[in-house]
Amino acid sequence: MHATVTTWCLRNPPRDVAEFDRRVRTLMKGGIELGRQIGVVDVLIIEFDPNMLLIVSLYETLDEAVDAGPHVLHYVDEGFADQLELISRAEGQAFETAQFAPIDRDEAQQWRLEATQMYGNASTWHLDPSIRAPDAFEAYASRLMAESFPTLQSLALLDAFGVRVSNDTLFVLRLCSDPAVFDAIYSEEAMAAGRDLSEGKISLVEQSTGRAFDAVSIFSK
Repeated sequence: MHATVTTWCLRNPPRDVAEFDRRVRTLMKGGIELGRQIGVVDVLIIEFDPNMLLIVSLYETLDEAVDAGPHVLHYVDEGFADQLELISRAEGQAFETAQFAPIDRDEAQQWRLEATQMYGNASTWHLDPSIRAPDAFEAYASRLMAESFPTLQSLALLDAFGVRVSNDTLFVLRLCSDPAVFDAIYSEEAMAAGRDLSEGKISLVEQSTGRAFDAVSIFSK
């Protein structure tokens, strides 16, 4: 599995939540058909502040993720150039919770369907040189998830993805139904405990939380 992580700035920030939701719904309406054509498996949108969108799109292969770029940019240029400005875009191998923890992928998606509201936390982590090789990274991630997953599950984590956006950087997207969950994850106490668990192999660069949407949640309203 591979993914693209794209950040957009909304030109002329929406006046209220209703206008923001209308814009996202319009963007997704045509985007769903395009997504089917270019191999998108799943897509998630996170709202940061009044004028920033983070879009994570999942693909089966890296070629599909890379090849999708021109199609997505053309789609935005044609219909949304006056509304969206590209800030950054990265591709990389994607990792799902189900690869490292005893969770059913279909069950995770069902949790998302049943959530009345989703919130996403996007975080960027710096990887120590000792875990940057593919085998070393996957072995480390598997061990880390085995130890941390019970805690995340108790906090009602809905879903999670990791994307190697560069050799030394891991992007992580977590989904929950209550933003207070992320306050708990990033509390001083939790971060101190996490440093022991992570063995100093990963370090937090930045993190942000906002409302999250997928196609089902957008068009069910």
